[in-house]
Amino acid sequence: MSSDYQLLALKVLFTAEQVALFQNNTERSFSTEELTRIGIVQVSHGGKLQFIHFTFAEYYVADYLVNCLTEGNNISEQVLTFIVKDIFQKEQYQVIRAFIDGLLSRYKISKLVLKEYVNQIHDLRKSVDKMLHRAALEGNSNIIEILFDSVQAGDHTDTVNKLLLQEDEEGLTAWTIAVLSNNTQVLQKVWERAEKTLTAEELKNKLLLAAVSVTIKSPVREAWWGTQKTLWSWRQEILFPPSGLHYRNSSYEAGTVWQVAALFGKLEVLQKLWEWAKRETNNRRDK
Repeated sequence: MSSDYQLLALKVLFTAEQVALFQNNTERSFSTEELTRIGIVQVSHGGKLQFIHFTFAEYYVADYLVNCLTEGNNISEQVLTFIVKDIFQKEQYQVIRAFIDGLLSRYKISKLVLKEYVNQIHDLRKSVDKMLHRAALEGNSNIIEILFDSVQAGDHTDTVNKLLLQEDEEGLTAWTIAVLSNNTQVLQKVWERAEKTLTAEELKNKLLLAAVSVTIKSPVREAWWGTQKTLWSWRQEILFPPSGLHYRNSSYEAGTVWQVAALFGKLEVLQKLWEWAKRETNNRRDK
């Protein structure tokens, strides 16, 4: 029955030409009465099957695409291109991406598919950083892992480093986007990859002490300064030099991800930053 829902979802969300990419010419195996019995589809006034809510269609499309990525090694180049160029990048597929990300936590993509995926990525060099930034903004940590794994499968360590440090139009990396979004799962994925490829100095200056520009208006000044004592003690303990807090036109501009996370009450992010900073400091001392 799941395949019937997938087929219906593909026809609901995509054009006939796009559906043809999936080479899905199967017919329904369950009757209309059986499909409507569960309650997620119904018969329209025109006599056609339709989902009672658009989100059901988005879920079953995500389910189908994850199956394409994880079942065997028979995914076509056309389907992979569609996933990379459209599903992982276009605004209208955000909900599908969220479902894909959740489903990927239960599945493993084959190495062959990862290598094919990295070929697609390298054909889209200009947009690959946008894919990472979008995934970080939306909190899709498993999609981020696929992105890094596929690049790693192609032995492109230099590309991994560029992805980790690439800034968007606002000067934000995937790391700083994750801090601002208060998403510790994305931070964890980025940190795990960064530890393997970045230097100790890059970990410290580009991640742990990354600069972020955020204008802070007067109503929150008291809350802002209330966090500084704790941050100061932490920086002293791990031998980080204090970073400045600049005064500009009756507003304050944050200097580091620590300060921004503290300002906006992102306690889980602060805890993660603290754990990693201590570990890095201990590693440097051991050397």
